[in-house]
Amino acid sequence: NQTYSYGSFDGWSLTDYTDKDTYYLVPATGNESVATISGIFNSKTITSDVVVYLSVATFENGNNPTSDTFSLYADEGCTIPVNATQSGSLPTSSTYTTAIYTVSKSDAAALTNDLAIKITKPGKQIRIKSIRVKFDYK
Repeated sequence: NQTYSYGSFDGWSLTDYTDKDTYYLVPATGNESVATISGIFNSKTITSDVVVYLSVATFENGNNPTSDTFSLYADEGCTIPVNATQSGSLPTSSTYTTAIYTVSKSDAAALTNDLAIKITKPGKQIRIKSIRVKFDYK
């Protein structure tokens, strides 16, 4: 059983963002952003659901994110989508909340190396404080 967190896992990157001291802010315009956790599943056989916890908030005015604002992929280029069920709270303000995306054990078979989280901008800037990924493996 392993929980990876941003800060304790150095293979984490985010495209199209503004780096702040305490959070990452994804701009509200331009292309979608991709948070990539490189190699997280490398040489692992996943034996449980994979649960992704996103600690996120919004910034400024605009439309609030919906469940498909965040989508999961098995590759950095976001060409291999992975089914995930959204639960937890999506952000509606600058207060951080936890959006949870669960990939079933059977769908997790597609996850063999990287985890990419595509963030489609909802017309409101998204702030990411942390990403945690929890799963069992052998």
